[in-house]
Amino acid sequence: SFLPPLPSRTILMQSEFRFLNDAQLKAELAKCCGCETRPCRDACPVNCDPMEFIRAIKFVDLPHDFQVAAAHIMSLNPMGGTCGAVCPDKHCMSACVRKDIDGPVNIPAVQATIVHRARQMGVFPKFTSTKKIR
Repeated sequence: SFLPPLPSRTILMQSEFRFLNDAQLKAELAKCCGCETRPCRDACPVNCDPMEFIRAIKFVDLPHDFQVAAAHIMSLNPMGGTCGAVCPDKHCMSACVRKDIDGPVNIPAVQATIVHRARQMGVFPKFTSTKKIR
């Protein structure tokens, strides 16, 4: 297995959300065809760009790729991990070009899993605020 093991019963916010396991993550990453028009980004209410974080991790070179992917997610949305776990699939997944072929990429689960794994590996990006607090 190329990824560290996950707890068998990871539950977030008392929902039935489960982070993707190794095989599920690889399958979802492989489904993304990296559309030039990026309809998933255009459909996202926070303008997240799934192709960018999927591309960063698609050919997994641990743990650096998880750090790069998580940094991309968090740079666009500081609630990226949580949003991935609770975001309804009506946005990005409904715009995914794969939806009518073999089903859309499960972008919210991929996003949440990337952030979760980066934290587990100790490579979650460190951010410093440029905003001064008075």
